[in-house]
Amino acid sequence: APGDAAKALTELEVTDFEGLRSQNLLEKALGLRTKDPEELPAALMEKLSDGEAQLLSQVAAAAQSPSLDLHACVQVLRYSRVERQLAAIQREIDRGGREEHTKAGLSQLLRQKNQLRSQLELARRGPRDLYNK
Repeated sequence: APGDAAKALTELEVTDFEGLRSQNLLEKALGLRTKDPEELPAALMEKLSDGEAQLLSQVAAAAQSPSLDLHACVQVLRYSRVERQLAAIQREIDRGGREEHTKAGLSQLLRQKNQLRSQLELARRGPRDLYNK
């Protein structure tokens, strides 16, 4: 339903789409999140290129979506973003072992990596603090 899609869009950020084939399409949808949910599908179709409209039509025509739960889709997009960021940081750390990186620079990368790992773990576990109160 358009209302569910509009709600899911409010939970996403542009960085969640980086590197995805559907990045431009999703960014255009994100730009429309303030529209009335009932107007959202038509407004989005107006903004799409032919290729993007074709991609959206193919997804919509699929016999069954891999996930009908929009919240689960939002979570997968977020997890994927954090995993991409972790991979980029790890590549930078690996390069640091071969190049002249400052000790402080490598320490900063390791802190970022640990923060991202914590975010990923918290997102996977869910709000366990609610059960401990």
